[in-house]
Amino acid sequence: MNASNVWKAANKPKQGAIFEKRQQTRLLYRKRIREGQNLQTQSYTNKLHEALNKKNSRVFWKCWKSKLNLIKINAGK
Repeated sequence: MNASNVWKAANKPKQGAIFEKRQQTRLLYRKRIREGQNLQTQSYTNKLHEALNKKNSRVFWKCWKSKLNLIKINAGK
């Protein structure tokens, strides 16, 4: 946010060091968001796999349902 505020205070330049710093921080922010989303998906997959290996159907279906609800919510957007 700091880089964006500096960019705005400098009248939103389209080039230069201030613009480059803002672009770098925006790209890093978006990358972190995607990594967090991928980690969530991987976490569900690992939980499902472990529940299947342990033949724990209650945990498996609980994870499965929460995963499907997440997909339905994202599909509606």
